[in-house]
This record gives sequence, structure tokens and C-alpha cells, in this order.
Amino acid sequence: MSKEQQLDLLSRDKGNYGHGGSRCGAGRKKGEGSKLVRVPSQLVGKVETLISKYKSDDIF
Repeated sequence: MSKEQQLDLLSRDKGNYGHGGSRCGAGRKKGEGSKLVRVPSQLVGKVETLISKYKSDDIF
């Protein structure tokens, strides 16, 4: 196959090579939103405990 034929195939394919890129149905499912928050190192354990209690409905 000549170089011109290869380039022609690539231009018709529009860059879809069968790998990489987004895939339908992939990724995190929509649910409760989240937000990135910086927490002092000494409070990380307490925040994690609070989150686990919140998720198990022990509080609130």
C-alpha cells in the first residue's frame, strides 16, 4: 500500500482508530455531586469519619 493510500484511509477515518477517547457509558454515573475542598492534614481523619457516618445515616 502506498503512502498516499494510507493517508487517504486516515483522512476518511477521521482519526477514529478504535482505541482511546470517550466511550458511551464509561465513567462515573451521575449521582450526588461533589466538590473539591482543601482540608488541613490534622482534620482529614475526622472529615473521613464524618463522611462515612453521613453515608450510613448515623447522623443528620
